[in-house]
Amino acid sequence: MGGEAIKRVKVNAGQTRKEEGGEVMALFGKGKITENIPDNSGLVNVDIKITRKDRQERKVRITVVEQSTGKTVFKTDFSDKTSQSDYGTYVQAEEIVKLYCQRQDYIIADMFENMTDKPTVQTVEKRSR
Repeated sequence: MGGEAIKRVKVNAGQTRKEEGGEVMALFGKGKITENIPDNSGLVNVDIKITRKDRQERKVRITVVEQSTGKTVFKTDFSDKTSQSDYGTYVQAEEIVKLYCQRQDYIIADMFENMTDKPTVQTVEKRSR
């Protein structure tokens, strides 16, 4: 929908007609317009990018964008030399984001990262005797 609200015009008791911008409810021939805008207040999108500088050092960029306004509410860059893997660095960045969102009363809606080799847990399909 692209962030636009949809109008539904109630023509008769059971009939509706969709239009953009809100909802028109007809009662005895008189219409009233009400907005159907979803409440995105407090929802944020998180973007975590990790780039390797060398074997021991990783550069991390965290960006938190509020969904309702589209403004960047938190942005930081730091360098990590203590983690031994990209996943360890990602976990540290994720903890920073969760702590910030908890203290500022935000809810994480989507989390984007540039890691393709995150470890996953799978069950084995074959049985062994």
